[in-house]
Order: sequence, then structure tokens, then C-alpha cells
Amino acid sequence: MLLFFLTIFPISLMPGINMTYALNLGIARGYLRALPALLAQVLGVAAVALACIFGVAGILLAHPAALSAIKILGGAYIFYLGVATFLARGNFKPQKQKRSENIFFQGLVVAVSNPKAWIFFTALFPPFLDADNLFGARTFALVAILCASESICLSIYALGGAVLKNLLKTHLKYLEIFCSVLMCAIGLWMILG
Repeated sequence: MLLFFLTIFPISLMPGINMTYALNLGIARGYLRALPALLAQVLGVAAVALACIFGVAGILLAHPAALSAIKILGGAYIFYLGVATFLARGNFKPQKQKRSENIFFQGLVVAVSNPKAWIFFTALFPPFLDADNLFGARTFALVAILCASESICLSIYALGGAVLKNLLKTHLKYLEIFCSVLMCAIGLWMILG
């Protein structure tokens, strides 16, 4: 289990769409208001991991059109989030509960629509699983370790965004534009690549 944690933590810490989204939310809303989306992202990552472990990724890899559809739809949604963030730059205000529900859904979609996660988890988990007891405690312990790692890393990025916002108030517009453009670029890369 320690080897799995030592494998997954640095990978979770690497910048990607989930971490970019967490950074963006930290900048836009602050850490506490980003928590619903962070929770949704962790739940989404857990769902993707379990689906990969139990074979859905095998079906997706056998039917490339299904994986392509997920990739294109996910990329389009992430591009949309980047554009929406760009258009809202400088207008971040405390959000009502309904908006928290909205960012929960957005966080879930961002996590589940990441095709790299599907492919990565399909490759990562098999060496750590007990093939004789796939539904055993070891499988769920691995997913729990993944969720803990992802929670820590998402929090680091969201807190980093909140700190950056406070430190760079005069340059916040440029940071918001950078995060928006980065999200759009990742969305386009998912659609085209």
C-alpha cells in the first residue's frame, strides 16, 4: 500500500485538468467556496478508478468511438468552462448555495470526462490489485488511498489559487486570463488530440 501511495501521490500532484480547475476555483472563489467542486472531483476520480478496475475501460478501449466521444464531450465542456471563466474574470463574488451545487456538478464532470485518467488508471491499478479477490478490501483500500492523495493535491492547488489571488491582487486579471486560456487549451487538446 505504501508503494501505491508513493506512486500515486506525485502523479496526483502533477498539473492536469483537475488541478487546473482546482487552482482556478481557488483564485475565483477561495478555498472554502471551492470545496464542493473538490469533493465532486474526488468522487469522480473514485468512480473512474472503480470503473477502470472493474473493466469499463476495457470496453472503452475495445470501442474507440466511445472513448473518442467521451474525450470530445469532455474537452468541449472544459473549453466551455475556460471561456466562462475568462468572461467572468474580475467579477468573482460570493456564491449562493445554488452555485455551489453547480460547481459540484462541474467538478464531477471535469473529473469523469478526463480521458487520460481512464487510460492511466487502466494501466496503473493491475499490478497493485489482488486478481483472486477483485472485490476485496485491497481494491477499496487502493481507491481510498487514491482519494486521499487526490484530496490533498486538489487542496494544495485550490489553496495555492486562493493565496495567489491575495498576493497578486494587482495582477489577478492576468492570472485569471492565464487559467482561462490554459483550460481552453486543455479542452482543445482533448477534442483535437
